[in-house]
Formats: sequence, structure tokens, C-alpha cells
Amino acid sequence: MALYAAISALYRTFMHALRLMFLSPEPDSGKSTAGDLLLACCQDGERTDSITPAALFRFIERWGGVIFINETDWNGAKNDDMQGLLNSGFESNGRYHRTEQTGDGQWVVKKYQVFAPLIFAGTKALRSQINSRCIIIPMEPALPPPLGPDIFDITPKVLQEAAELASRYVRWAQDHLAEVEAAIQWASEARDTRSPDDPVPMHLRNRSADKWRPLFIIAHLAGGPWPENILRAQQVLQPVKSLAELSLGVQLLFAIKNIFEAKPAKKQWPVEELQQALIEDRSSIWGEMPDTGKQVSLPCIASTLKKYGIVRRRPRNGVAENRPRVYFTQSFKQPFDRYLKYAEIADEAAEAETAEAASAGSFTEADEDPELTSPASIPLSAAWTGGPRQSNQGLNCEQELAQEDRWANSETGLTPCKRSDGPAVQASKVEGPRQTPSFRRASSGNGSAPPSGEVF
Repeated sequence: MALYAAISALYRTFMHALRLMFLSPEPDSGKSTAGDLLLACCQDGERTDSITPAALFRFIERWGGVIFINETDWNGAKNDDMQGLLNSGFESNGRYHRTEQTGDGQWVVKKYQVFAPLIFAGTKALRSQINSRCIIIPMEPALPPPLGPDIFDITPKVLQEAAELASRYVRWAQDHLAEVEAAIQWASEARDTRSPDDPVPMHLRNRSADKWRPLFIIAHLAGGPWPENILRAQQVLQPVKSLAELSLGVQLLFAIKNIFEAKPAKKQWPVEELQQALIEDRSSIWGEMPDTGKQVSLPCIASTLKKYGIVRRRPRNGVAENRPRVYFTQSFKQPFDRYLKYAEIADEAAEAETAEAASAGSFTEADEDPELTSPASIPLSAAWTGGPRQSNQGLNCEQELAQEDRWANSETGLTPCKRSDGPAVQASKVEGPRQTPSFRRASSGNGSAPPSGEVF
């Protein structure tokens, strides 16, 4: 969450927008509280408990920033337009097309920029296409005292501290925008060359790598414990592709493979036996399908497997009418290899990286390649611990706030970050349609990186 808030100040420099999903099976689990607290630490965030697709894409086009969509169970969860809009905004070149009428009565197609980081909170997972773009954080109700800690409340003092933290995130982003852009380029080259210096674990690929890459890059720049922290967080939240992110067909293949492994001697499976074995697994979805709430049906199993080239055949023994069609285990070998092999390889890679991190005690890097050098770490200021903060000008926290006030009154200075309800989101941001942010501030001092120390 801390890295997410830091990225919110410069999310337009990345190719993919971060999405966090606070998910719990029951209400009163702290989802909205966690979302509100994170939103308060972000630059120019906005919360909505009810919004239509038309309002959402116009809001993103007009103001941008982080958007917290609370109670996703009711907030357009089954709206196809909303689903398409949320999918489009994941990539920086995402566009949402709508036909609108001009003043002279002509109908034209208008493109809306919908790239924005999002926060979700709900008790039901969204569709798999959106889940695959989200980092899902499971939430549970707090234990009552004395079994658990006191319940955290968001007080005015907490909001004030969060607003100050958001301002400091913006300041850090302004001071190190060039280094962040260089790190993004370096990470891209490392991934292209399969370099061991890639900050993103190699077992993360495609969309899984896309949604984690901004966090790993900023953690690498922050230095200190952050690379190790984000690696452990990734391994806990998504060691490999989560089951909810897989299509229904791949989930079915996984389940059938587990059934075959439990009875390796059985080479022929009637569809009725497969259905019964699937339903008996209480931890799976097959006893109560998400869409219907009923058990998985025989036609559903047959039609789903047929998409992967798996069909029932008659055994070659006995009379034809006494030979009902069955599934042969050998028919599943190629689909298992094609669709499940990567997940198995990814699992082995995750376990290897976990063991390596545990043995090393920290997030280590391989020897530097002379042709591909990792950018130096740029520690975030020690001010996030609440102690004396040292900035680029060597001022403590109070002196720097006074300096920022003087800048606000100067012609060339930077106005301090303030949350706003209008289009003038940040005086330091270049105005205009959806540009990569360019920051300006009055220069003083030697411009060196903040000194190392405890981060946040």
C-alpha cells in the first residue's frame, strides 16, 4: 500500500495502472477503511460508492488520479460497459470509444483516455478479466479484544497525517522523476534480454508481470528493505496465477488433473464419474457454480473440454451398444502440457526464489552486466517514520514546509500538494490532455538524493 501511494504521484510514467482489490467473504472486514486510508495517502484521489460507466470515463478524462470504487458487489459488477471500461484503463494507451452527437446534430465517435489507477472493495470477486489485472488483498473481520488488536479508526488526525504523507510522495516524485523514467527503461531492457538483474521475478510473465512491475521498480529505487518486502508480498498474494484469475476451462483442467493423479491406475473415465469427483471436492467451485449456484452439469463439462480438443470415445472392447463413450486420460496429456505446464514451472520458480530470499536474508542482485547497469537506489526520505526528515536541501521537516510555503508565493515556485475537487489538480503538473507529467520547481542546493535511512 505504501508503494502504491508513492506510484500514484507519477503513475502516468508507467505503461500499466495499478489496481488493488480488497476482498472479503463477509462485510465489516475493514475493506472500506483500508481503501479510504490508502486513498488519503494518494495524490488527488476520489471515492465513489455508486457511479455509472458514463460518469466514470468522463471523470477520468477530466481529472484523472486514483479512484476508489467501493462496494463493487453492487457498483456495476454485472455491467458489460463497466467491465469493458475497467479493462481498457489498465494500459496507458487504453481508449474507451463512444458515439456522441455534436452541436450540429452529427454523430461522431469520440475516444476517451481512461488510464487510471483504481482501488476496489467488495465481498465478491469481479470477472476473471478484471481480477487478472488486480492485486487482490484478502480481508477478514478483526478478532475481538483481547484476541486481536484494537480496531483502527480513521480520525481527523490520521487524515491530516495521510495528507502530509501524500504531499511528501509528490515531492519525492518531483525530485526523482528522471531516475524513475530511467529505471523503467532499464527494467524493460532487462526483461527483453532475460537479464538476472530484472527487478521483476522471472516467473511473472504477461499480465502478472505488468501489474506488479511498477511496484518492483519503485521498491528497487527506494532501496533499503523495500525490494525484499515487495518480493515477499508478491509471493504471498500471488505466488503464481491465482485460481480466480484462470478461465473456467483451465480451472476445470486443473481439477481433472488432480483427480487423475489421485487415481493413476484408472485410464478411462465416464463423464458421470468425473462430475461426481468434481462435486466431492468441497474446496472447489464445482459443487456450486458462481453463475448459477448449482452443481456443474454434464453438458457443461463436455462442452468445456471440447474447446480443448478433448472428446469422449468408445473403448475398443465389447459390443458397440455396450460401450458407452468415456474420456481417456491420454487425451488430456497435450492440454495439460499446453495450459498447465507454465503454472507448474512458475510454481517451481517461486519456490526457488523464496528459498533464495530466505537463505540470503535480503533481496540480492546478480553481478552487474557492464552493458546493463542497474540504476542506483534512491532512498525515500526518513520522514515517513515520523522522525526528522532530510530533504534534497538538507532541511528538516519544519524548515522544508516553510520553504514550500515560500515557493507557493513565488512566481516560479511549486505550490504544495492539496486535494482538490476541480480540474486544477496540481500546480506542478503540466496542463493539457493526458500528458506524461513534467514537474517544475525552484532549484536550490546540490540536488543530491535524500540520505539513506529508515523508509516510511
